[in-house]
Amino acid sequence: MADLKHYVIRGGVKGHERLKLLSRVMHPSTAAVFDQAGIAAGMKCLDIGCGSGDVTIERFRKVR
Repeated sequence: MADLKHYVIRGGVKGHERLKLLSRVMHPSTAAVFDQAGIAAGMKCLDIGCGSGDVTIERFRKVR
């Protein structure tokens, strides 16, 4: 894992842990939104303000 001493999200390590927890809790809803939006293999997506990157990774799994 990256050196979290320089993590730029507000809250540092605790903020990162909070985002990871939210990602796990919200995963079913996030996956449903991607399905409803029609995100599929072969598409190109841009993630702006990706937080800890968990949603970016999930979207990558959909489009690869």
